[in-house]
Amino acid sequence: FPSHDRSGRQPMVGLTLPITMLGQALVKTFTDAESELTRFAKVYGSDLVNQSYDATEKMKEQVKGLSKTIAAEFGTAVKETNALAADLAAAGYEGQKLLDMTYQTSRLAILGEVDRQEAMKATLSLQNAFNMSTQQLSDSINFLNSVENQTSTSLQDLITAIPKTGPIINSVLS
Repeated sequence: FPSHDRSGRQPMVGLTLPITMLGQALVKTFTDAESELTRFAKVYGSDLVNQSYDATEKMKEQVKGLSKTIAAEFGTAVKETNALAADLAAAGYEGQKLLDMTYQTSRLAILGEVDRQEAMKATLSLQNAFNMSTQQLSDSINFLNSVENQTSTSLQDLITAIPKTGPIINSVLS
């Protein structure tokens, strides 16, 4: 019964290999996402010497939840959102403001089909030049998307222009 032995082994190899590959991919994805959260924990908090471990861990959990929400809504990798949150934490954002900026920046990156670093520069410029609330920032992103939809200007062009022109416009308006 050699053919019986062979037919039993073949399905086993055919199933084991894809499952092993899937497992390896999942481990890599999880490890990448966790490494960004570790980086986040290193840069989070204004007083790093006295920063409460519990507060940082709580914020990490909130970032994890936000990353899952953004992944479900926009299809962005959890690792990318965790990295963005770490970048914004390094820029000094904390608490709800950090979560809001992470969400709005992710939204702008998806709508404008741009790199998250470019989107982050634009949202930081809008925040710094015009001192916008989260709702105003959201409204501005909606407006920029509307401009893109109704004109030949791309959101990429607008995102590139904001860091360069935002401070100038603000100084003229002030």
